[in-house]
Amino acid sequence: MNTGEFLRRYEEGERDFSGINLSGVDATFETLVNINLSGTNLRKARLSATNLEGANLQNADLRDADLSADCHGHNIDFSGANFRESGLYEGFIEKANFSKADFMARASLNTS
Repeated sequence: MNTGEFLRRYEEGERDFSGINLSGVDATFETLVNINLSGTNLRKARLSATNLEGANLQNADLRDADLSADCHGHNIDFSGANFRESGLYEGFIEKANFSKADFMARASLNTS
C-alpha cells in the first residue's frame, strides 16, 4: 500500500492495518493514534516526528525504518518488533514497551 492510500484510509477512520505491507510509507509528522500495525511490514518506513499514541506495533518489521526526530506517544507497544538496522532516540524508551524486540546488527540508541 502506498503512502497516499494509507493516510487516506486512516483519515477515513480505519485503524486496523495489521499484517499488511507498508514498506517505504512516509508518515513523517503525521498523527497515527490508536492504530493497529501489529505484524505489519514497515521496512524503510519514515516515522520521524510521528505521534504514535496508543499504537500497537507488536511483531512489526521496522528494519531500516527512520524513527528519528522525536517520534512520540504514550502506551506504544513495540514488543517483538524488529528494529535491525534502525536508529532510535531516547524519547521512545519511557513511553513504549520493547519487550522481546530485536535490536541486533546496527540498531542503535541515540541518547544525545
